[in-house]
Amino acid sequence: MARPEIIKTELGRRLRDVRKAVGDPQRDEFANELGISDKSLANYERGDRVPDANVLASYFLKYNVNITWIVAAEGSMFLDGGPPTPDGNGDPAVQPAVFKATGKLVHESHKAKGVMLPSDAHLAETVSRYNELVAAARNPADESELRALFPWLQLRISQDLEEAQNAPGSGKRSG
Repeated sequence: MARPEIIKTELGRRLRDVRKAVGDPQRDEFANELGISDKSLANYERGDRVPDANVLASYFLKYNVNITWIVAAEGSMFLDGGPPTPDGNGDPAVQPAVFKATGKLVHESHKAKGVMLPSDAHLAETVSRYNELVAAARNPADESELRALFPWLQLRISQDLEEAQNAPGSGKRSG
C-alpha cells in the first residue's frame, strides 16, 4: 500500500498539479522527462526541496508550463493553453543557461547588498528578472544578446534594492 501523499508547501502542490495535468505519469517516468531523479522529484513535490532554475526550465521546455505560475501562482498553469503536442511543437523561449545565469545574477546582486532571499523568493525574483531581460531584448532568442544585457539587468537590480532599502518604513535607510 502506497504512503499517503503529504505536500508541505504551495510550490510542492503546484509541481504535483503539473504532473497530474499532463496525465499523471509515474514519478520515475516524469522525472526522467525532466532530466532529474525520481527522488529529487519526490522532494520537490512534497515541498522538502526547491527546484533550481534548470529544473524549472525543463518544466517549461518539456511541458510548456508557465514558470511564473509554478513560482508565484500567477497566471495559468500552461502557456498558450496547454502542454506541447506529442510531436514536440511548441515555443521553447526559455533558455535554461540564461535562466540559470539570471538566477546567479539575482543571488549575487542581493548578496552584495546584504540581502539574503529565501529559496521561493529567489525563484520568484529570478523569473521576474528573466522576463524583464527578455522584454528588453530585440531578439529574445539570441542568447548572446540576452547575456549582453546582464550589466544593464545588474544595474536595475542594484537600483531597485537601493530604492527599497531607502524607502520609508524599511528600517534600512542610510544616512
